[in-house]
Amino acid sequence: MTTTLTTGPAGPAGPTGPNPQPDDLGAVRLTAVFPAPARFDVHTVETLEAWIADQRAAGARRLLVDCGDVRFLDVAVAEAIDTACAAAARADELEVINLSVAAAITFELLAAASLRSTKVAA
Repeated sequence: MTTTLTTGPAGPAGPTGPNPQPDDLGAVRLTAVFPAPARFDVHTVETLEAWIADQRAAGARRLLVDCGDVRFLDVAVAEAIDTACAAAARADELEVINLSVAAAITFELLAAASLRSTKVAA
């Protein structure tokens, strides 16, 4: 599993990691993207949690979980994301983006039942 690192509008990612550049306000905005696998299940929770911890330790300001390729998402992953969102220092620190139909349906059903903190991009 690879991690793609990008920065705000002022600077592209370097070949081996981020190359943060200040935005117009002088703040460095570092975003890390986790490309979720097609089968995003209990067997990938440990990888996701380790990635989140590593990115937070590296100073990433915004973490995005890209679910564009997800064809199956189970409750263990949704709960791990929800727990990480609840523990986030800022409301926009962790976000689920680019939802496939399968991921969108799963998050919608689980959100109605139990998820409290997960921010899902429309």
